[in-house]
Order: sequence, then structure tokens, then C-alpha cells
Amino acid sequence: MWLSNQMSLADCILEGLLDDSPTHLFLFCLTIVVALSGNTLIILLICVDHGLHIPMYFLLSQLSLMDLMHISTTIPKMATNYLFGSKSISFVGCATNTSSICLWVALSVFC
Repeated sequence: MWLSNQMSLADCILEGLLDDSPTHLFLFCLTIVVALSGNTLIILLICVDHGLHIPMYFLLSQLSLMDLMHISTTIPKMATNYLFGSKSISFVGCATNTSSICLWVALSVFC
């Protein structure tokens, strides 16, 4: 009886953009903090100032909200993998992340 050469992958392998250097960790954290605080600040300012309740600023707040949704979809898993040195993601996690990104892109295109 011959055994065939079979390979079963349970995970998708991630190719990283950043190394494990302190400079890359600082840039990664800085990018996340700036994106989250900037978009949150825009939304809060538009909500607080009644002079900004015009259609242009309403659309700007919607764009900031969509950007926050994009960030909250992709960044947590990426940050977890980066900080713990993991180089893989499960197929279910990959499919969930990809479908949620597609959902947010579709919402930002059609809304």
C-alpha cells in the first residue's frame, strides 16, 4: 500500500509588512492612535458644533465613521498577530475578516 503525499493546511500564512524592530512597533502604534483619534475627533466636533450640521459635514462624519469601521475590522487581528509574533490566521478568521472588509467597502460605496 502506497501512502500518497498529502498536505492539509489549517491556516493561511501571513506575510508581514513590518519587522520586529522598535521603530516599526512605534510607527504601527502611532498610525493606529492617529487614525482612531483623528476620526473620533472629527465625529465629535461635528456632533457638538451646531454650525457644522450641514450636508457637507454630515457626509464627512459618515466618511470618518466608515474609516473607524475599517480600522476596527482589520487592526485588532493584525495587532494581535504582530505583537505575539504569529504568522498565521485560520481560514474561518480569514473569511470573517475578508467578508467584513467587503461589507464595509460595499456600505461606503452605496451609502
